[in-house]
Amino acid sequence: MQKVVVDETQSNSSFVISGVPQGSVLGPLLFLVTISDIDQGVRSSKMSSFADDTRISREITTREDSERLQKDLEAVYKWSSENNMVFNNKKFELIRYGANENLKEYRYTTSDYRKFLSLLDLHMKREE
Repeated sequence: MQKVVVDETQSNSSFVISGVPQGSVLGPLLFLVTISDIDQGVRSSKMSSFADDTRISREITTREDSERLQKDLEAVYKWSSENNMVFNNKKFELIRYGANENLKEYRYTTSDYRKFLSLLDLHMKREE
């Protein structure tokens, strides 16, 4: 059972069947355990995480490199679906650099059909 108290006003008690209370020590640990295998399906790109920020990057020198990055993006989205996680698309960041303009034409897609190129920061939140 849980209730909320603000000043001296209390809500009715109710059963909590999922989630972790805000401000708990256990919450961040459970989140890290949940995302520990986010890179499981990533085969050819570099992936790094810090807290709830995850970055996927890959050097793109050929069309095949672009296709490999696309497959890795699809693997991360598959993982998110299987783990009931959603990416906050408003916080995606994109970085492109280099001299080969032809390689910058490749459009990467995610499961929500937004288009990105080269490097993404994926900010995550648990879907309730």
